[in-house]
Amino acid sequence: MHLRQERELRGLINQFSNEKIFDLCDKGGQKFYIGFDPSADSLQLGNMFSVMAAVHLMRYGNKCYFLVGGATGMIGDPSQKDAERSFLSEEQLRHNEQCIYDQLKHFLENIKKTYDIKFDYEMVDNYDFYKDMNYLKFLREVGKYITVNTMIAKESVKKRIEDPALSITYAEFSYMLIQGYDFLHLFESHDVKLQLGGSDQRGNVTTGMEIIRKKLDQEAFALTIPLITDASGKKFGKSE
Repeated sequence: MHLRQERELRGLINQFSNEKIFDLCDKGGQKFYIGFDPSADSLQLGNMFSVMAAVHLMRYGNKCYFLVGGATGMIGDPSQKDAERSFLSEEQLRHNEQCIYDQLKHFLENIKKTYDIKFDYEMVDNYDFYKDMNYLKFLREVGKYITVNTMIAKESVKKRIEDPALSITYAEFSYMLIQGYDFLHLFESHDVKLQLGGSDQRGNVTTGMEIIRKKLDQEAFALTIPLITDASGKKFGKSE
């Protein structure tokens, strides 16, 4: 079965940036990534749906980089949130990070063993991308390529700015730049050309694509999947 056909049948497509990503991944040999922030000490059903979306891409001979957000978890993604997240202590973040790392690895290895499926993956921590970077370097490497106009137009930010009852902090506002740099870093260091994520991540993913296009003059791709939601249609994430 063609990759796109299988993903449509399984409900694993929400939006994509370019049709040709299906042809590239259908042939195998592509690298992609998906990220999980350590906002809790366990993943949940929506995350499992994301992991299985990655497994289906890997079954076609593509390699996944599972990114645990040691850095992004320190800020908190404003997507699908009406209020600022509470900052977790560094000790709690590192604990959550290790729990999610172990959980992901156990889950993936169990799939390989139980169903005799061969696929290639690697675990990375985006804290490693930033621990030796200062703020001025970040502004030159990332901030130079994304306009404030673009940032405030993103759905995750726009809602919080336009509603007088809500607000957004500078830290949360900057989140998309950090995730955008994650994509750039993996593109440059590991030839990762596709980011996979939930539909709420589209704004963050396209920020990374834009940085790659402007800085490197190269094309990257986005593929999002539907979210698991509660009865009211709200994202059923780790916090909930």
